[in-house]
Amino acid sequence: MKEEMNNRYYAARGFHAIKGFFANYVNFTGRSTRSEYWWWQIIPGICGIVMSMIMAYRSAFNTVRLVNQGVTQAEIIQRTAHQDVLTMFFGDSLWLKILAIVIFILLLVPTTSLNVRRFADVGIHWGWYAGLFIIGWADYLIPPQLHSLRLLVSGIVSISILVIALLPSQSTSPAVN
Repeated sequence: MKEEMNNRYYAARGFHAIKGFFANYVNFTGRSTRSEYWWWQIIPGICGIVMSMIMAYRSAFNTVRLVNQGVTQAEIIQRTAHQDVLTMFFGDSLWLKILAIVIFILLLVPTTSLNVRRFADVGIHWGWYAGLFIIGWADYLIPPQLHSLRLLVSGIVSISILVIALLPSQSTSPAVN
């Protein structure tokens, strides 16, 4: 099929799918199967689990340290309540924060292209992914006081992408790229 010709890793599994993720860095045409999509998702999933464990360890360690210094619970909450995510993970290490931002930026384009190809594989136009992507980032414009609304928007976007990623491949021609 012509659509698969735009992705020589179409229907790849295992490490070939991960290799295909990088080989298709800026390939926004063609299609990507569920196996291609989910084999790549294992990598950020494992990284997320590890990062969560690091954050939990750092939080517990810092709390114990502050308690030992005689800081009250109210002061601990006040000090940590408004930390950004990078500070929670990496503390005050500027080079680790810069490294995390660089990795995020480097993976943004291939992740977007993989999602666009996955949407095409299930027969959904890439514009739907673009809309969800924009809404997902626009939720950062919602004021922190409306935290529940931010969670709702983020949840709807995430669940929408998850459901589409779980759909089987269409045997007919994909959506127009």
